[in-house]
This record gives sequence, structure tokens and C-alpha cells, in this order.
Amino acid sequence: MSTEAQEDPQSQSLSLNFNEPIYAVGFSKDESAIRLAVSSVNYGNVDNQLYLIESPKVNHKLGVKKTIPIRYPVTKIKWHPESHTGRNQLFATTSDILRIYSAPSDGNAELHCELKPTGNTDMNAPYTSFDWCNSDPRFICCSSIANTCSLWDWGTQTLLKQVIAHDKEVLDVSFAKNEQVFVTVSADFTLRRFDIRALNTCELLYEAKEPLLRVAYNKTSNMIAVTTLNQNNVLIIDPKKPQNPVYVLEYHKDQVNAIDWSPTTHNMICSVSEDKHALLWSFNSSDSMNKVSPLLEYTNSLNMLNISWCEAHPDWIGIVMDNSFNVIKTTI
Repeated sequence: MSTEAQEDPQSQSLSLNFNEPIYAVGFSKDESAIRLAVSSVNYGNVDNQLYLIESPKVNHKLGVKKTIPIRYPVTKIKWHPESHTGRNQLFATTSDILRIYSAPSDGNAELHCELKPTGNTDMNAPYTSFDWCNSDPRFICCSSIANTCSLWDWGTQTLLKQVIAHDKEVLDVSFAKNEQVFVTVSADFTLRRFDIRALNTCELLYEAKEPLLRVAYNKTSNMIAVTTLNQNNVLIIDPKKPQNPVYVLEYHKDQVNAIDWSPTTHNMICSVSEDKHALLWSFNSSDSMNKVSPLLEYTNSLNMLNISWCEAHPDWIGIVMDNSFNVIKTTI
């Protein structure tokens, strides 16, 4: 598919336009350049693409280095937690199954392995999301449109455990930073916490009045952010006292589609919404629950669908908008 790159004259944003809608996005940990993957989202009989994108120098134009044909739309992309600058980098995607790709910096990306359960077909539902364990990167946990989560050892290509996690679809999953602990959200309105070492039990952290859509465990603190289907706010939850949100971030005028924490600042998060706004939030203990205002605001004429905060270059945030991908520089 053809693409068109654009560069903001002030080098505060980079963009890449596609002639098809895109959704999933994830940055690599390469500090020498901006490297990432995005995927198209076409349904029916139309095939999809994975695009490997690079800006050789941080403030230069984005360009597609490799296009990988795929069958189904990807729900999430994430690079290996320990993939720093080097020739051999890995990233994972979820759709009908879990796939791992090898993406060396020379652009010759290829499929590394495909991971799918065998046996009970009722438990082999498509994956809605996944996360890579930071404390032990052997582990990947996938959520599914069934009520299950699947824990993989991707190195040995082994399904370690498949658990019934919720009463309805599991919509998202996120690991804590330095523990073998992850949280999930579901259409059954609940946020739950699991420990890899004792997956037969879980802890109910929070119950909403509507399906919980997205969850993000803060990688520099212990806070958890969640969003609710059809709601315009972001809930910040302290797992030590999860019954009531610590903060309710309210400013969007429409549903919040995606959230991502700052990789370097424990109290900073970005949200994107159907209202065509991306909001950067910062909060501290002196803020009251409903009195947090956005620190920065970015607007566009297109719906904002997804977001990824670049860990290797934390001044840059990637935003997916219909058939356009923008990288916004946010120096605070």
C-alpha cells in the first residue's frame, strides 16, 4: 500500500499517511533511531499488512522499510522488553493467534514463530491483546474474546497455562514492572489481578458499572489506569486501596480509545479519544480526585484510535488516526 510522509517544519511532529485504515502500533527500544511497527485494519476478504517504519535520525521523515502481508487485523504490537540497539530485535503481535517476528535493523524482518493452543477448540478464541512480562521476558500473557487468558513461554513455544479469567470477554491485559503480576479488564465490568506463580486464584480489584475496555499498569510506579466503554474519562486506581479511583481524569468529550503511561515519569499519562484530542495528564498527591486538568492538548481532524509512548525516545508519542500515523514531540 502506498504511503506519504510529512514533516512538521518545526520538527515537533512527524506523520505517515496510508491508503488504508491502521490501528495497532508499537515502538522498538532502539535508541539510534525511531523504529516501530504499525498494522492495517481491513475486514472481510481484504488482506492486511504489517509495516515496519523508521526515521533514521530522530527528527527526520518517517519511511516504510518493510511490508509484511498478514491475513487478519492485529489487535496489539509490542517489542521485546530487552530489545535495545542491535541487529536482532523481536516484536510480537496478536490476532487469531500470537506471532513473534524478528526485525533486524537492516529491515529484513521475518516471522519467527506462531503460537496457538491445541486441543479444546472452545478455548482457542482470537486474542484481544497481550503484554510482555518485564521482570521475566520469557513470558507473554494474551487475553481473548473468550473469558480466558493464556500464558506463553515464547522461547520454548509452550503454552504454560490457560485460565478462565473472567465471566465474559477479556479485553486487555498489562503486567506490573518488576513482578510476575498482571491485571486484566473485561466486558464483565471487572478489573482483576493475577500472579503467574498462583494462577488458580485472582484478586478482584475494581468493579465498574460498564465494560472495562483498556488497562495499563504504570511501569515506574504501582498505579493502574483503566478506561470504560462509552465513557470519556480515565480512572487511576491504586491497587493497595482499589475500591475507589484515586483520580478520575475528565476532559474528553467522547469515548477514550487508548491510554499509555510515560516510560520515565510515574505520574504522567496520555489518552486519545473519539473527540479527536490527545491529552497529556500529570497529577500528584495534592490534586483532588476530579480536579486534574490536562497538561498538554493535541488536536486533529481525524479520530484518534490508538497510542504508543516511545520508551527509547520519551519526548515522542505515536498516535494512530484513521489512516494516518503521527509522532508528536512533547517536551515538558
